[in-house]
Amino acid sequence: MNQNERCALKPVHALPLRGSIFIVVLLISPAFSAQQEWQFTQHFFNLYDVNSAYAGNHGTTSIALRYRNQWPGIAGAPKTQTLSLHSPLKKWPMGAGMRIMHESIGARSMISLRVSGAYKMKLWGGNLSAGASLGAIREQINLAELSIRDQDDLVPAIDNRSYTMPVAEVAVIFNTTRYWVGTEWTRLNRSKTQWASGGTARMYYHGNTTAGVMIPAGKDDLIKLSGIVRYTEGGFWNYDIAAGFLLNNLIWFGSGYRAESGPLFFTEVNINPKLRLGYSYETGNNQTYLPAQGHEIFLGFNPGNQQRSSIRFFQ
Repeated sequence: MNQNERCALKPVHALPLRGSIFIVVLLISPAFSAQQEWQFTQHFFNLYDVNSAYAGNHGTTSIALRYRNQWPGIAGAPKTQTLSLHSPLKKWPMGAGMRIMHESIGARSMISLRVSGAYKMKLWGGNLSAGASLGAIREQINLAELSIRDQDDLVPAIDNRSYTMPVAEVAVIFNTTRYWVGTEWTRLNRSKTQWASGGTARMYYHGNTTAGVMIPAGKDDLIKLSGIVRYTEGGFWNYDIAAGFLLNNLIWFGSGYRAESGPLFFTEVNINPKLRLGYSYETGNNQTYLPAQGHEIFLGFNPGNQQRSSIRFFQ
């Protein structure tokens, strides 16, 4: 589940098929808490998407597109599209980047824009980068897509159909050509959300810490071991672990595990030195209330002619 809100509302009494996922997410329990930031399976194919301090580390412009379909086959299920771009600033030891995301879940839609900068220095045979991002999130609800059947339903209390709120985040990452470790903290300004008049819902800060190591397994073969631990304000934890194998410097394939979801599988093809295509599937075997199956497609493009050799390690 990519974008949930903390609420203190009663459950609705009847749910239409269209928009039912949104109502379940927003109104399901007396005190519901969950992840507000998105979770991508293939974050290890583009570290900038989970750590803004990585901006510019490829040594050339890097562009990534993602499409994620969660809970396929369920009306109103989450769908997410993202575009990220980052590049080094040639005259300074810095990098800059941008991340745009759109997500829809039932009657609710969200678009966010974040612009980041990162300062870099050589340290211990690697690179230490520290970054910060600023941006905004705009959310909307189209109540015309909902069927309000009971007068006691709380949907009419959502009197603000859209709102915009600022976001701020910081990150740091250290990497060599063989391993990386970094952390990013988002929504630090904890802006108030305003779906219902008099509501107390707000953004909750999130943190993720990611690490990985590359192990040579032949002239053009590599093993990649990686993991990410996510924390949400209030004591909520989640983690992914994954192992991938690069065969003949051409194709990645591997599997992993996400807590509270289950096994996941992924592959990526290096179509040429500038273009990469990836796919992942989450089985959702451990999900209790809703099927957690998910499909994710990744497309990476590096248009520059000069690329650092470590790009195949930390794409």
